[in-house]
Amino acid sequence: TAVFTVVERVLLRPLPYPGSERMVLVGIDARNDPGSVGPLSPALLTALHDRPGPAEGVVAARTVEAILQGGDAPERVEVTEASRDLLGVFGARPVAGRLLRPSDHDPGAEAVVVLGHGVWRERYGSDPDVVGSAIRLDDRLHTVVGVLDEGFVAPPEVVERDGFWVPLRVDPEITG
Repeated sequence: TAVFTVVERVLLRPLPYPGSERMVLVGIDARNDPGSVGPLSPALLTALHDRPGPAEGVVAARTVEAILQGGDAPERVEVTEASRDLLGVFGARPVAGRLLRPSDHDPGAEAVVVLGHGVWRERYGSDPDVVGSAIRLDDRLHTVVGVLDEGFVAPPEVVERDGFWVPLRVDPEITG
């Protein structure tokens, strides 16, 4: 029964994303690689992204914990570090502001965050003026640049929780 559930969910049920018939999920057991980016190392992610071939794009995500400061008390939250094209590949649209841009991923770029719709509604009262404001995740201020549409559902195989989305920055020293 467990095997059928996995086969049905992964192979038989179509994914709810545009172009999902052309999507492939690749994973590597990286439990012994502390420098891994989700299931792929930074060097492999960069090599796959830059390599010409049949893939239109390669995306990655990593969920990390951060301390959200500024409310009644600091709170531990899950933050998704998303690669350059991840939100677009899965059909995300902003209901306010914008999504992450390629330049947001550059080393030294301003720290920005896109809020998931649920976080925006529950924590910020659906206030559109939150776009442009600053929130502190760990010890770093992030400018809120957008809010995801309510209909966006991240694939659970890639993202653990829809809440705070920041650029995944791959250190060039690691990728060589």
